[in-house]
Amino acid sequence: IAAESWQDVALQKNPRLQAGYLASERMNLAMRYGPLLQELGLTPEQADRFNNLMAEHTERLLDLKLIARAQGLAESDPANATLVKQADDQLSAAQLDLLGVSGDLRLQEYERTLPVRGQASALAGALALTDSPLSAQQAEQVTQILANASKGYQRGGKADRPMPGNGEPLTPLMLAHQTVEETVDWGTVLTQSRGVLSDAQFALFEAYVTKDQSMVRLFNLIQQSPEDPMIGFAFGRR
Repeated sequence: IAAESWQDVALQKNPRLQAGYLASERMNLAMRYGPLLQELGLTPEQADRFNNLMAEHTERLLDLKLIARAQGLAESDPANATLVKQADDQLSAAQLDLLGVSGDLRLQEYERTLPVRGQASALAGALALTDSPLSAQQAEQVTQILANASKGYQRGGKADRPMPGNGEPLTPLMLAHQTVEETVDWGTVLTQSRGVLSDAQFALFEAYVTKDQSMVRLFNLIQQSPEDPMIGFAFGRR
């Protein structure tokens, strides 16, 4: 059980949870792609169509995952991988038809930055009720700075996801006795973001970055220790 996602285990056994998960994902998708849809100037009907396409694709992928698990197949199994690719291709074709060539190209570029948009959104949320709220333009600038400093983005793929404060991705590494490989140039991120954030905004952003870097360093020290790793170490708890 420890090596499996608790979410996958629960969803496989409870249709009610599946319905709740899909409803939640529909809302998340609308928020995740909201800035892009606004930028593209889509009508409400077009935006609804886009969100429906994404939600239907999410539901299809969940179905394929649960079917594969029920059959004892890995997600990487060739038969399952073929079905996933077919679903992805269908989504891509529908998006191209809806957005046109230029809109579809913008969508692809936008999706390359999705892994780092959460960090910019978290900063905006933390500053929302302060005297120094983050503007939409600043959020986009921080997003692009994070993406540009990512090795994955530099290679033409998606930006690498920064380590979240709850340490969620650390469990698989802990079980595999591996360390975290930093793929974001945080020095560059801090230097460049200082130029687009106010002093108060930058102080909070720097604190977030410092906290996450400290957690990564602590985790790597534990993993490199000659003693047995501390399985179950909870980084997010006080």
